[in-house]
Amino acid sequence: PRGRRPAAAAAALGGLCLAVGLGWALSGVPQLRALVPDHRTAVGEVRSVALADGSSLALDTGSAVDVALDGATREVTLFRGQVLARVARDPARPFTVRTADGTATALGTAYAVRLDGGGTVVTVVSSRVRVCPAGAAAARCLELSAGERARLARGTATRLPATDAAVATAWATGWLVADDQPLAAVLAELDRYRARPLRRDPAALAGLRVTGSFPLADTDRALEALAATLGLRLGRDAAGQVVSVAPR
Repeated sequence: PRGRRPAAAAAALGGLCLAVGLGWALSGVPQLRALVPDHRTAVGEVRSVALADGSSLALDTGSAVDVALDGATREVTLFRGQVLARVARDPARPFTVRTADGTATALGTAYAVRLDGGGTVVTVVSSRVRVCPAGAAAARCLELSAGERARLARGTATRLPATDAAVATAWATGWLVADDQPLAAVLAELDRYRARPLRRDPAALAGLRVTGSFPLADTDRALEALAATLGLRLGRDAAGQVVSVAPR
């Protein structure tokens, strides 16, 4: 019937307006934008993304980012997880990774930015990076060189002990590299790549330390290597997957 056509058109127009309004809302609120990021990875997934400016991003397990490239700036917003940025040189357009804790701006470099429970950790792989806490004056920013790290949290930038950048970013090639690390820390890192967290008693595993390289794409195999080296007992479920770790 003819009378239904205007109503249908009005409903379609209302739906379009609602979609546009929702899109506008998502674009302006970081918490909502994080629900529909430009790029994301699932738990256990590590993926590389090539950017239009010639830069590249490696996204760690459970990560989410937005990317904005225009004529004046290049900005990546990290909502969760970790990203390794390899930046194509362009002095006219700074490259910045932004989190809720502040910014890390490349001065022609490669660097990693990671969100954890205590804030944002920036690790420089090569060249230099300028880190600035959110809402702070420029005088509170720090400039970092290769191997240097800093944490952004609660309006401050704090230098951390230097690290081997190749070891710290080995995750981007699918490996966890440990150099005399506590077993508890290694298991916690492996847990980030597992859909089912491991059951373990940290007190029972205290004092055990680990050196080696472990595949992040097959954490059960990594756990088997740890068990063989340290004398651990691995509990398994009906499907044969590792679900617990304990000393023998």
